[in-house]
Amino acid sequence: PFEGKTRNVSMGLAEVKNMPPSTYIAFAAGAGQTAGDGNDKERNGIFTSAFLKTIEDNPHDELDMIFRKTRSQVLKKTKNKQEP
Repeated sequence: PFEGKTRNVSMGLAEVKNMPPSTYIAFAAGAGQTAGDGNDKERNGIFTSAFLKTIEDNPHDELDMIFRKTRSQVLKKTKNKQEP
């Protein structure tokens, strides 16, 4: 649905409020940030690539730990410019 090569938008997403209990919502980037798409050779963006790799490497970890490890990988890859 997007023209050109970019997959992100410049304004990001709105804050999520009043979530039901036990709901997980993960954003690829923090408030006011946009998520990096990686490069032309990668199928997914930085967050999704890190998330999938973390699940593959740690299939028995609980979801909380998966998200923590994913966050750490994204921060490292982006030199702290993108914080999930």
